[in-house]
Formats: sequence, C-alpha cells, structure tokens
Amino acid sequence: MQKDEKFQDWLFRYSFVYRTRRTKKNKQRFLSALFTDLYAIREDVNVVAYNYANYHSRNVYVGDIENADKIICTYYDTPLKHIGKYRFFDRKGQRNQTLFSLILGIVLLISAGIIGTVIYMRSSRSDMAFFSTQTILFACLFGIYFYFFGKTARGLSNKQTAVRNTSSILTMLKMIDRLEDPSIAYAFIDEGCYGDEGLQVIRDSAKKTCQFFFLDSVGANAPLRYEGNYFSEKEDQTANNKKGLPVNRINYIYSARVDEQTHAYYLSKKDLKRKSMDLGHMEEILELFS
Repeated sequence: MQKDEKFQDWLFRYSFVYRTRRTKKNKQRFLSALFTDLYAIREDVNVVAYNYANYHSRNVYVGDIENADKIICTYYDTPLKHIGKYRFFDRKGQRNQTLFSLILGIVLLISAGIIGTVIYMRSSRSDMAFFSTQTILFACLFGIYFYFFGKTARGLSNKQTAVRNTSSILTMLKMIDRLEDPSIAYAFIDEGCYGDEGLQVIRDSAKKTCQFFFLDSVGANAPLRYEGNYFSEKEDQTANNKKGLPVNRINYIYSARVDEQTHAYYLSKKDLKRKSMDLGHMEEILELFS
C-alpha cells in the first residue's frame, strides 16, 4: 500500500471507526487496530499495563523506551463532554468544566423525568388497566429514560475527536512510518485526559537525559506552538509560570489560540468540533524530527 493510501486509511478508521476511546470496549478495539497498524511498520511494539484509579490502563510503546534520546508521546483516550473552551495546562479548570457539564446534564434529565411523570399522572385515568397501551408505552419510555440517565450520570464521551486528539495520533503514526531514527521512541498514553500517571510511567522507565515531546491537538486550525527547553535553551521559566505552563523537562507541541487578557492557551468549541485537520502541521512536526 502506498504511503498516501495508507495515511488515508488511517485517517478514515481513526476519525470514524475508532474515534471514541473511553470505555474498556472502545479502547480494546482501538488498541487492537493500533497494534496491527504499528506491527505492520516495525516489530518493536509493546503494550505496558499499569493501574490508575482502580482502572487497568495500557500504554503502547514503539522503540527502545529505556535508551531513547527522545520520546514522542500523546494520549489516545477520549475526553468527556465539557462546557466551554479546552484550556491547555489547566487541569483544575478543565475538571470543573467537565463536572459542570455532568451536573447540568443530570439536572436536566431529572427535570424532564419529573415533568414526564406529572404529565402521565394527569392524563391517566383511575380505572385504566395495568396492561393498557398507554401504560406499556409509558413503561417503555421510562426504560429508555433510565438508560440515558445512566449514561449521562457516568459522563458522555466527546465524539468529536478529530482535533483532540486523533490528529496527534495520526501525526505519530506518520512519524513512525517515515522516520528511521533508533534514538527516537514513541508512546501512546492511556488516561492522558485526566492526569499525568501514564506519562509518569514512561518517565520512570526512560533515562534521565531523555527529552520528552508531548503532542496535543496538533491538527487544530490554530497556530502550532512549541514550548520547552529543547526549543529554547534560554527559556524564561518565570514567564512560563505566568502562562500556566508546567516547569519540567517535558516539551510540548500543540495548536492553540491565546487569550488576550489572561495569555492562557485554549481551543474554542468551534475549533474542537472541526472534522478536518491541518495536515500541514503534521508535515511541520515531521520536518522537525527528520
């Protein structure tokens, strides 16, 4: 298969067939497809399991993680629906937005359930048979209601994942396919939407001088940004603190806009809902490591 055809195949499958990667079943289907695609390129592919918040998580590694000079990584799990913008480097703010969306959904469903019950009680007759058409229909509607209530209570997955974070996954697949540098390793991280546990597992295995490059939403229709000591040896860490950037040896590559008032990095809901990706950003990142 030609490289362009291979990429178009990845683009279709990971943007549509495997776009949701949150539940155990979703992730298993995705990992099976990812492992097959990676193993078709090279054989040094490994799956490493670890426990995170009583959940059995899995990272996928390509290359020699322990001896690599550079490790390029991104998260593959799907975020929950949330209210407002996606704010980079603001875990607490993002968690609050997700929690607000969850509570709002539950409140709306409870209100709808109460209204539906009141309407049924007012419209039903006292002498209505237990197995009447109206009663059976109402029971079916309530069954559907509690099904959706259960899904909402657990949190709804964001199904618009082309930008966050399928674009970063595709960028890494493209790099693995094209680059033949044994000093570079790759890691697809589980639970990256919610914390850094998966990333910490990799850091514990890598050598101390290794440079990490974390990709996030690189295909967004926003400026591609580079942050970290690798890109600027004289980086002003104080300035980074004001921006909310974590101070460590991890470098970040991401597409984002800048809030003119707070100078924080973000992507709007419109950015996140885009079904297309900026493929030029992928080529720019490829060129950086070539």
